Amino acid sequence: MTIHHLTVGDRQLITETTSGVPEIIWFGAPFTHDLAELHKTGQRPIAKAQLSAMPAASILPTEADGWVGQPGIEGLRADGSTWSPRFVVDSVDEAEQHVVITSTDTQAGLRIVSDIAITP
Repeated sequence: MTIHHLTVGDRQLITETTSGVPEIIWFGAPFTHDLAELHKTGQRPIAKAQLSAMPAASILPTEADGWVGQPGIEGLRADGSTWSPRFVVDSVDEAEQHVVITSTDTQAGLRIVSDIAITP
């Protein structure tokens, strides 16, 4: 789990890049508790006939990560072998109030740049 903390004044934004696309896991007053506790707040109950682990609600959800709702992006590989992009994080450039996360799916020839900032 890779966590990025962006803080300005009395606000904090926490993102996580476990999958290839960032997930916003906290926005509000500075989080002063254990991050493991924060993850518990995002857990949802599992109903019958659902996945045994709920997919992350990333800023760009994809079927490859288990998302069953409307995808945030669609793409095809040139040979049509796989229909859902699967991103991996290539680079992270983080500053106090700003983080840029670059992710790619090399087989599909797709690249996304997530530029996340918190401003006063």
